[in-house]
Amino acid sequence: MDDGHWPGTWRTTRGRARDGWRDGWDRDARCPPDPGKRGGKPARSGGWSVGDRWEDLHRRRVQVVRSLRRAGYVARHRWTPTGDPVRGFRGPSYVDGPVEGLPAVDPWDRAEALLRCSKSWYASLYQGGATGLAALEVPERCRRNHVCPVCAAAEAARRAAAVRAVVALGMDGGEALALVTLTQRAHPEESLEAALRRWRRGWSLALGRGGRVRRRREALLAGYYYGVEVTRGASGKGRRAGKWWHVHGHALVSLVDADDQDARTWMADRWRKSSAKAALEAGLEGFGWDPVAGGVGDGVTLEGEWWVPVDRDDPVQVYQAAKYPTPAADLHPVPLAEFLAVAYRRQWHQAGGSLYGVLSLAEGLEVEAEEVPEELRRPDLGERVSTDRPGTSPDPSTTDAPWTWEVRGGVDPLALREALLDLGGGIEVDQAGTVSAVLPASAGRALARRTSQAVRAWRLVADSMRRTDLEQGLARIARELLEADLAPLPGGRKVPT
Repeated sequence: MDDGHWPGTWRTTRGRARDGWRDGWDRDARCPPDPGKRGGKPARSGGWSVGDRWEDLHRRRVQVVRSLRRAGYVARHRWTPTGDPVRGFRGPSYVDGPVEGLPAVDPWDRAEALLRCSKSWYASLYQGGATGLAALEVPERCRRNHVCPVCAAAEAARRAAAVRAVVALGMDGGEALALVTLTQRAHPEESLEAALRRWRRGWSLALGRGGRVRRRREALLAGYYYGVEVTRGASGKGRRAGKWWHVHGHALVSLVDADDQDARTWMADRWRKSSAKAALEAGLEGFGWDPVAGGVGDGVTLEGEWWVPVDRDDPVQVYQAAKYPTPAADLHPVPLAEFLAVAYRRQWHQAGGSLYGVLSLAEGLEVEAEEVPEELRRPDLGERVSTDRPGTSPDPSTTDAPWTWEVRGGVDPLALREALLDLGGGIEVDQAGTVSAVLPASAGRALARRTSQAVRAWRLVADSMRRTDLEQGLARIARELLEADLAPLPGGRKVPT
């Protein structure tokens, strides 16, 4: 097969006899079905999972499924899964190609998982909020965060919200914030596994483990939270194969000093030296920092987007550090098959210093509502009281059966019982001592509708706030233009007023 001309070889590859598959693959396996022609529109929506964004993520999920179907043939015709199992993976490992020694993750298994994503739903029970009881409709996601656009967006949003809450409340230990993008020159013959190993080696060297480098780092950086991103370079977009893997990191850094000049100069010097050393160790001399990769700046004058100050009151850039590693829907089937083997159980995010354990810290925040910035608030649904394990929460599509939730430990059953009685429900306890909350189906559906209305109302307010922010931004730009005695003209030209 020709990596760069996949469409012309797809039919031939799909039709080749299974005898042509490499040893170790099950020749009775069948390619998962095509998702159909519905354009990826989800079967339903509810709770937080509504709107154009929700539908667009599912369209991209369908694109990934179709690429995974082809990636399964790539793996079967190119790589041999007969190696010893690797830690944490039940199946064999590959013994050849750019995935040698990595888990033999079957793209068809991932396609099957993505086909099931958000097909089933459950209602999560909350108590103690502004509206009393609440039943929030939640989809059963596949949780293949590194490859499923729906799950990647949900997990990235969770991480970003946690980091934003901590920095917005000034709990990161620093006086200022910056988003740092650290790149390295890509080599067309370097595998994704090797490119990732090289970047992480550069990061480790840059921070230093002891001595003068560590003391200087601690004097400048209070903490950091980064995410690694991988894309295909040289026309590797739009599901074309591309020529190489572009590995880079987005790090949110908390600065000890409000003046970021010293920290920026130090970081540029450290990354230039450490990325060069990591490249040399990998046999790629001269393939260190690529300061213009992706248009992130020149790295010499320390100007450009590789270092971006972050407004603590509006830390929108946090998402860059929290997002998942690659837009899988844009990957060609050949690199997608390689990505699956590399991505299995890999840690894509890391925190250190004052931001170490930031996700747990955010979960444990107990602050008054007025202390939290308004844009970080959501409708007050109260405390989740249901366990939400498979089979322990009701399906919102249930018609006649009562809605039953298994109650979490530590929840006061008497207070919950009082709230349920008002809706015609109650509490049940089985012989094993498991406490369950029960509502008639009609009451459960009505509660879910009321909760959805509260969520929709919050979304309307949030959208209105975003429009207001946009209007304020445009007004600020206009003021800056006036202060500079410049006025925009059609076509983007500017002349003195």
